[in-house]
Amino acid sequence: MRLVARSRRLPASALAAFGLAICGADASAQQVDAGRLAIRDGGQRIGIESFRVWEAGANLNSVASVEPSGNRGGDFQVGFSLDGQFRGTEFRLRGPDGRALDGVWSVDRIRIHTVAREGERWRELPSRGACTVLEEGVAHHYLVLVHVLRETGGRVTAVIPLRSATVEAELVGSQDSQVTLEGLSIAATRYDLRVDGQERRVWIDADGRLLRVLDPVSGREALRLPER
Repeated sequence: MRLVARSRRLPASALAAFGLAICGADASAQQVDAGRLAIRDGGQRIGIESFRVWEAGANLNSVASVEPSGNRGGDFQVGFSLDGQFRGTEFRLRGPDGRALDGVWSVDRIRIHTVAREGERWRELPSRGACTVLEEGVAHHYLVLVHVLRETGGRVTAVIPLRSATVEAELVGSQDSQVTLEGLSIAATRYDLRVDGQERRVWIDADGRLLRVLDPVSGREALRLPER
């Protein structure tokens, strides 16, 4: 079973352009989900995340721009692609401090190239089987993670680019739930995850749209914003 996709072609946009630089143009690209998320900490909005997830051939692709609020630093972009077996193929991250990260998977390794003010460095991490990207502070990566976990038996490896590290993620359980957005209650499935030993909760509706992501310990969350 592949992702529950709404059959719409990927629109032309700045996000799409960043993503296509990773994944290449494909006239058959079908959008899975796209939207904006309000990132909140302690009930206060600290940023906005704009994201797209789409399928092109056998590949599943993801791209996002995260814009912190106020004086919390500049925005950054991150994108990646998974193949038909949910193995990573490549990722790109462009940070507000000028850092640029590029990662490429080989048979059993991830090679990460980082360019920063202090210079360049390369690092290799082991990687076997299904592997996705889960950058800290990027909420929609949990949408991709849930689908990968459902497809691959409930446990995968995820790479965190800015930390140049990998973590283990597993699906603990799921249940019917509700999410209230702009005063409207929406039926959803809540997925309970464990990522690097930490609990995360993710709400996805029947159309495959990401509605909410919650860190129940810190209270930090991402909530879907109305479409413009």
